[in-house]
Amino acid sequence: MKLKLVCLALLSLLLGCGEETSSDLSLALNWFPEAEHGGYYSAQVEGHFEKQSLKVNIISGGPDAPVIQKVATGRAAYGIANADDVLNARANGAKIIAVFAPIQINPRCIMVHEDSGIKSFEEIKNITLGMSARPAFSHWLKTKVKLEGVKVVPYPPSISIFLNDPKFAQQAYNISEPFVAQKLGAKPKVLMVSDLGFNPYCSVLITTEERLAKEPDEVKKFVEASKAGWLDYLKKPDLSHREIHRLNPEMPLDVLDFGANKLKSMTETKGALEFGEMTEERWLELSGQMKAAGLIDLKPEEVKKAWLNL
Repeated sequence: MKLKLVCLALLSLLLGCGEETSSDLSLALNWFPEAEHGGYYSAQVEGHFEKQSLKVNIISGGPDAPVIQKVATGRAAYGIANADDVLNARANGAKIIAVFAPIQINPRCIMVHEDSGIKSFEEIKNITLGMSARPAFSHWLKTKVKLEGVKVVPYPPSISIFLNDPKFAQQAYNISEPFVAQKLGAKPKVLMVSDLGFNPYCSVLITTEERLAKEPDEVKKFVEASKAGWLDYLKKPDLSHREIHRLNPEMPLDVLDFGANKLKSMTETKGALEFGEMTEERWLELSGQMKAAGLIDLKPEEVKKAWLNL
């Protein structure tokens, strides 16, 4: 009996590993700490979470970081994802909801060599393209562009191939890789995927429907702190950049500064929207694009449950 109780206790401990406590809220990132997370780090280092009486632990991500799974299963109270990831999660039954979208223009791009003569997506021909098969943008790109004579290979973990092969192009974020490539002697040209009409909200703050229902004040405070952090970050990113560089030494300060400057225009909202707010029109358009690419098929009423302006 004693052994059984010990085993049960150990099992409970293992299953509970990484779960939330009332005093410690985890925010799971979808990549290693970079400029696209700057506002959330600013909320932490500038004390905005603390002002809202929130104790937040930011968890670094990486390639294929299981952010959706962590949030959906309660291993993290909040997470960072792109809007297309949210819709894909909803299509697979995860009751995830987006509550704040600081980056309005998605930084996803295709980086080509300026000397290639390629000036538009339609001119991408007879090259090798490093691009992941998983993200929605790659499926959308293939429905819009012929890619004549293009050999698509897995997305490389660095820009080393790009630097050494004039006929190699790759997916990138316009807030980082092009600057690094130029610094290392290349002449990159950026083709923004948003110019093709595919523009999911980026670095979106997500939680679950259940948490929003049970802890509405907490979620609202988290959004308010995040918003204050982002507004601070866009004005004075230095403190956040030092923290990000400490956590991710491979991200130099000058690259972070470049990214923050780029993000100033990419975070601007239009019309009567406040900073970080979203529109039904964009969510429905994104859902339609993902359906056209053969990825999901969500009814409009389900798409409307995927997001909320607080």
